Amino acid sequence: TLSFCSAYKSMFGSEPTYTNRNNEFFELSNLGESSVDLTNFVIRRTKLGGDTYEARFTSLVLNQGDSIVISPDAESLRQDSGVDATSANSVMNSSVFLTNSGAALQLIAPDGSIRDTVVYGNADPVIEGWNGAAMSEPNGSSFGLIYVRGDGCSNIPDSNTSADWTIRWSRIG
Repeated sequence: TLSFCSAYKSMFGSEPTYTNRNNEFFELSNLGESSVDLTNFVIRRTKLGGDTYEARFTSLVLNQGDSIVISPDAESLRQDSGVDATSANSVMNSSVFLTNSGAALQLIAPDGSIRDTVVYGNADPVIEGWNGAAMSEPNGSSFGLIYVRGDGCSNIPDSNTSADWTIRWSRIG
């Protein structure tokens, strides 16, 4: 079972600590019982209004129990937060940028099946693989906010709802 387990959208240029950095990321976990070859899997981002963008994995095997943090700017993310990240361009044909206003992210298998979906911000939550309202930010500042699924990506049920993403929050930096 592959699952999104955390995501961070950088408010590009608006966070004083991270100006001119692209520290956003998403994290995938393999909660299944065997390794998964992600080659030709796709990450699809759908913005409010329906505009989509897709990036395809070119080479990545995720072993049982492993997770990977994927960022357009892995080096800046490492420097600013200590997060061990992989550059999107080293495992995908291009980077997926998380829009500040919200979007849906879908993990799509080569056969076209939706393996996981997450919807945040002002994105339209009516999308295959998701039920109910989009994830929302907790009260207070959203600067440095990391969305965390469950208690930190451990093997918990995935209901494909925002409730999966409200158990715990984290901050970068």
